[in-house]
Amino acid sequence: MKAPRQELRLHLPATLAAASAIVAEFKQRHLQSHQPAHAFCIELLVREAVTNAVIHGCCAGSSEGTVLCVARRRQGRLLIWVEDSGPGFDWRTRKRRGSDPGTPGGRGLEIYEKFATRHRFNAKGNGVALLYRFEGE
Repeated sequence: MKAPRQELRLHLPATLAAASAIVAEFKQRHLQSHQPAHAFCIELLVREAVTNAVIHGCCAGSSEGTVLCVARRRQGRLLIWVEDSGPGFDWRTRKRRGSDPGTPGGRGLEIYEKFATRHRFNAKGNGVALLYRFEGE
């Protein structure tokens, strides 16, 4: 018998307070029953994607923007979708450039590559899908 699909869908204003609320709700619904290593990786992915959407995606944190976060869990995997109402960005160019070790930010793509099983941006560059597969659970 297949396990039922669990889904969380939140549509909130683009504020850091709302981003924290998304992460807190996500932790409550999706991370309680996981091994600590999985919980850490997943929380890091969600926190990075939502915070990036607020700070970079929605006109530098303008509270006029919105952020959608959807998480679906089913059969050993979790799909996280985060989309903001901003103009998007050219993730291909950003990826080629890499991060600057002398700056405090700019490591989102590296975090996605290291901790997500797979990641993909939409064509506009204002939405990211993060796939996480659970190994050993």
